[in-house]
Amino acid sequence: MSAGDTLRFLENLRRSFETLSAVDPNPYPYTSEADFILRHGREWPLPRRRRRIQTGPLKDCFRNAARLALRFPKRFTYVEGYAFFGPLNTPMEHAWCIDRAGFVADPTWVNGHDYFGVPFRHDYLRAIVLAKNGYGLIDNEEMELPLLTRVHPAEYAVLTVADEVR
Repeated sequence: MSAGDTLRFLENLRRSFETLSAVDPNPYPYTSEADFILRHGREWPLPRRRRRIQTGPLKDCFRNAARLALRFPKRFTYVEGYAFFGPLNTPMEHAWCIDRAGFVADPTWVNGHDYFGVPFRHDYLRAIVLAKNGYGLIDNEEMELPLLTRVHPAEYAVLTVADEVR
């Protein structure tokens, strides 16, 4: 697999949901989680040399990444999206952090690649983790998908390139 495979996967996933919406209209502003990620996310590069950061258990990426970002808010930003998991070589829903230079800092996987996701504001991450007493922002069924329904506007939650420069 090469760079851009996660992007192509998300575009195909969004098209599938758009096809379903033609049959069963979706009343929400985003057709799917993939649509939200494609509109607000981007590709994230791996550093030339991966440094080992404290890792948490596999299958607990949302918790691992949120805890890292909340513990070191000046060093790491929380990101949700999709990436390829090395051993399976398949795109998977995933959460990781980026460092101040914009490189992937993954506290769960040591062999992930082709990361595409949405960076979130620390205050939004903290508020949701406390409100739901759990992890995961985009596919947040516990709170009835506030990002996908725009109950929480993306402008309030998503870290933009302009924000990063400040």
